[in-house]
Amino acid sequence: MVVAWAALALGTFTAPQEDSPWLRTVLPTGAILVAHSLPEAKRTSAQLLLSARSWPESSANHGWRHLWEHLAAAGPNGDLDIRLESAGMTLRARTFRDANQFEIECAPAQLDAALDALLEILRPRAFPSAALAKELEILRHERALMSVPERLSSKAWLLAYGEEGIDTQGSEEALRGATPADMERLHSELCDQSKVTISLAGPQSAELMIQAAKSALAPIAPGKPEPPQRRQAGAPAKGFLPGVDGGVLAALTGSFDSREAAATLAAGLALAAHSPGSFFIYTPSAENSLILVGGTDSWPELLKAAEDSSPDSAARRFEAGVDLARRWVRRQLADPTSSAFLRGYLASGAFGMSPEKILGQLDRLTLADFRQGWAAFGADQRVEVRGGQP
Repeated sequence: MVVAWAALALGTFTAPQEDSPWLRTVLPTGAILVAHSLPEAKRTSAQLLLSARSWPESSANHGWRHLWEHLAAAGPNGDLDIRLESAGMTLRARTFRDANQFEIECAPAQLDAALDALLEILRPRAFPSAALAKELEILRHERALMSVPERLSSKAWLLAYGEEGIDTQGSEEALRGATPADMERLHSELCDQSKVTISLAGPQSAELMIQAAKSALAPIAPGKPEPPQRRQAGAPAKGFLPGVDGGVLAALTGSFDSREAAATLAAGLALAAHSPGSFFIYTPSAENSLILVGGTDSWPELLKAAEDSSPDSAARRFEAGVDLARRWVRRQLADPTSSAFLRGYLASGAFGMSPEKILGQLDRLTLADFRQGWAAFGADQRVEVRGGQP
């Protein structure tokens, strides 16, 4: 994070990527711009990511950012999604632990209009009580519909990181305590230019997309940068989740560009591939994180495989795991939506971080590294959540 903080303090800084169709830059306002040219793409993804580094989830504000996301996505007049749909564009919004994401998928020629629409989300606005009440009901339904993997993942994060690992879905008590004034304060905090990342991917040149974003952001006042709050290291733990079958094994890992993350990613994908029917969950992050592998019918096989640390097994899985990890990263970069998200999400957490860095780590990964990654899923190092009662 030292590199990212220095870049913000120095003002405009552009990092051209030699022989690579992507660019990133930091504006004097503190906003980060990222663009990835995908010449074969038919559509363009324009994404606004707002760093949550100064607004961590807690028991008191649990779910407020998620509630705000629902409110903000409608735009100041409550009709942003309708206007975009009528123009052939699509709006999506999600809340992650490290940032809020708003995406507009559009035709390449509509990029300027998409950027203008994203900037509507940043404008100061009021949040009527009636709007809060409506969205609170929607959030209740969303919580009720959480999938088994989502519920297991949420429990694992809480066990591993305590309150720092709390999910973004929200609790009924905290959400009912949110007021219009709270939403206005949160809006002001998240929409500060020092928290803004615009990430673009499509068939246009990276230079053209960066210039379009610069022009769109030009009238906006500079932000007020502040040192981020970093997630502390997690700890191994075991727990139970009543009402579900199976379970999840979660490996503690560091930032996405670390050797540790590369090894654990390769091991996790190899473990999931070894046990058909398993699920794999990982949101790349500049923070300490979790890589999760779980299942229902595959759960007994997962437990057995995770404890198999024999040299022969490791050697067999090593090349397959590294290949799976490379393909997993490259698959994220092949599509405008996933590429803009991955590049933007990483940059919003640490400006110097990029997917290419973990690909480099994977190229240098050794069998010894892989065995350490596999050991992170072992009984003495992992976070384990089993369905049912103790």
